[in-house]
Amino acid sequence: MVDHINDEEGPSFVIGNIARGIDMWDRDAEIDEIWKTLKNDNVLLKACRRFGKSSIMLKMKENPRHDFICFMFDAESTKSPEDFVVTLLDKLRAENELNGDANLKKLLKKAIRIIKKSFNAIDQVGISEFSLKFRDAISSDWRKVAVELIDYLSGFNRKILFIIDELPQLILNMKQHHDNNVACEFLNWFREVRQSHNLSNIRWLFGGSIGIEHAIKKVGAQNTVINDLSIIVLKPYSDKIGREFIAALLKQEGKFREISSGIIEKIMNTVGSPVPYFLQILIKESLDTMNAAGEATLTNEIIEDAYHESVLGVAKRAYFEHFYDRLSDYYDNNEVEIVKQIIVETARKEGGISKADLSDLYKTIVGDKIPGTRINDIMADLQNEFYIVYDHTIGTYRFLTNVLRDWWLRYHSD
Repeated sequence: MVDHINDEEGPSFVIGNIARGIDMWDRDAEIDEIWKTLKNDNVLLKACRRFGKSSIMLKMKENPRHDFICFMFDAESTKSPEDFVVTLLDKLRAENELNGDANLKKLLKKAIRIIKKSFNAIDQVGISEFSLKFRDAISSDWRKVAVELIDYLSGFNRKILFIIDELPQLILNMKQHHDNNVACEFLNWFREVRQSHNLSNIRWLFGGSIGIEHAIKKVGAQNTVINDLSIIVLKPYSDKIGREFIAALLKQEGKFREISSGIIEKIMNTVGSPVPYFLQILIKESLDTMNAAGEATLTNEIIEDAYHESVLGVAKRAYFEHFYDRLSDYYDNNEVEIVKQIIVETARKEGGISKADLSDLYKTIVGDKIPGTRINDIMADLQNEFYIVYDHTIGTYRFLTNVLRDWWLRYHSD
């Protein structure tokens, strides 16, 4: 039995929102690594959606280190370079007005005043209308405004960290709402900004829940536009941390004083790689099933029933549907069906599928229409999207988690 003698409050379920405080379980090592890297480099934090990336980024914003002052915004709905510049400026101004640094506040007011004078159309616009008017005014000259703003920030006497979530989606949005040239121009300009020797007090932390390599490829850019970023990958919990998280959740949400190690192992084995999102879903559904049956404790049978009837059930299908829908955003109509077939065949092979078998499968599907080497790009994309992992020791691909594998087989296999 696992006996928790510590009576401090434990984590609660946070399945859809950003986890804060004690609900933000562990990840101290990852946060330490990011802060250490930011001393000298800019960082791209790669993680699958629901892995806890945004929670980490928010915690860093709210608990800065090394004399950094932090600003954060989500770029998922940003559609153009001028959107990006205006959102950056507006976030700086709005957050710093609330509880920011007095010197930075003066610097920003001066910067906005100078920028307004550069555009007569917004010279007399008040702060409340500034963002809307400003976006229209700078649409053809966003680079000038961005350079002026960043030049002002370089004179600030503290270090600034910009935390920008969903950079890959920003790139795809520019492609969708404008064209590849706009996206490529922005990416090349942005790299030049990050490389500027005059901006040694500014660091950038980017987050991405989709593979940035795929987004860059889609707009026709080269990977050199991000080769200045230090990449940190947010992985599932270690087995040790996963077991501790399960025990803490069961204690807090299930009100158990003692927890069988067998129950913890059942949950671990059912989910597979201990991703906090999937662990929480299974534990919540298991407790709901237990309570509905009028039972006082969990059993392997209750967990099994909750997994097949609730976690994978039709009513809870929305838990995972985005893993399917998002493929249509990244591949054209012809290739998306090929990718889905590859995913299904990988799911069917419980022990994993070899490179040779995948190559044969791909040739069977496409014939000679597409170069056979394209399968290597697709598998690299799927690894970057966190659907699958490659086991180099035996040369096979397999699903990252049992949950996604079983879900795909239930709803998207013939």
